[in-house]
Order: sequence, then structure tokens, then C-alpha cells
Amino acid sequence: MDIQLSGLDAYTDDIWEKLPEDRYAFKYHRENPLPDNVFDEIGNIFAKNYVQDRFSLYLNHRHFDLEPGESLVESGAIATPWPLRDASDALRANIAAKTWAFLDDKLVPFEFSFPATAEDFKSNHVPSQFIDELGAFLHAHDLTSRFGLTLLPKDMSTESGSLYETTIGRVSVQLPKNDSSPEEIVDVGWKFDALGRKIVRLCVRCCTGHG
Repeated sequence: MDIQLSGLDAYTDDIWEKLPEDRYAFKYHRENPLPDNVFDEIGNIFAKNYVQDRFSLYLNHRHFDLEPGESLVESGAIATPWPLRDASDALRANIAAKTWAFLDDKLVPFEFSFPATAEDFKSNHVPSQFIDELGAFLHAHDLTSRFGLTLLPKDMSTESGSLYETTIGRVSVQLPKNDSSPEEIVDVGWKFDALGRKIVRLCVRCCTGHG
């Protein structure tokens, strides 16, 4: 049975506050890399449920703090806080969730995209078995706080590790990676193929948020 992943209406301020700050999340991930066999098992869960073309595994983190009533919204290559608590229904209807974390035994959204299309909302329908299996696996391996889900970019041709994200203040921007790009970068997303193999590192990112 397919279910629709939660969207903007399910977001609350405390969700963002429970995410690890980028500097701590990245440091811990560098010091405790996920073994390939664990990636393989996660990839098999994606592949057996036929969601590998829509979703990737994501390293949970937040680059900066949000004020009460704000949500992080990506539009184009730029992600900024939007005050959405009292936003009009028309605006909210054009904002779709794009990234989710397992918090308190539930999969909850914490990043959003604008403008959203009907296809964006359709992509958020997944087999309930996939969420159950992924959540159970992450919980069994004490990875629930580290990893969640994110929608794959529509154009994967620009996302095979060729972009990085930099954060200045409370603005995050995705830029093409080149010879002058910062050297200290962190992979935050992983795509799998139809056999469950890890094939692409998504959005190689350099973050200058907290600290």
C-alpha cells in the first residue's frame, strides 16, 4: 500500500531544533563512516521497494538556526528561511517537502521546495513497507538520528558530485564544483541503483554555517 509522506502541515519548529548542527553531524560522520556493507543493505531496501529513482539516503543536519514560524525552503539553487506560519493557503499549496528525518519514531519533513508541481507531490507517495523497513533498519543499527530521506534532483546530470553547497549567514547556495572550490567537503546524500548499489554521491557540500 502506498502512503503520502508528510508535508508542510506536519512541520513544527521543534523538528528543526532536534536536527544536529552541521559541524557536529559532519565531524561524527567523518570519524564514523558508514561501512560499505551497511550501505549495501540500505540500498537493497531502496531497490526492493522501487524508490531508488526518486529518493536518496540523506545525512541529517542543519546549517543555521530558524526563528519560530520559519521553514527552510529551496527555490532554484538557493535555500533560505521563509516565514510560513501565517502564510496564505495559496502559497502553502505550492510548497512541497523534499527532505525527511526519523524523529520520535515518525518520518517528518524538515526541508521544502518552491514552486511545487503536481509531480512533486506525486513523488512523495511511497510504499508503506519501504518506510517501515528503512526505519526499522536504521533503528536496529542506531542510525535513526544520522540518516533520513531526500528527493532526488529532477536533473541528475548536474548532481553526480559536481555541485557543492556553501552557507553564509542564513543563506545556502549550490554552486558548480571547480578547481577553486573549497577542499574540505562532505557528502550528504547517496543514490542507489536498481540492484541496491551505491552509485552517486549527491551534492558534495562545503558548509560554513554554525561556528
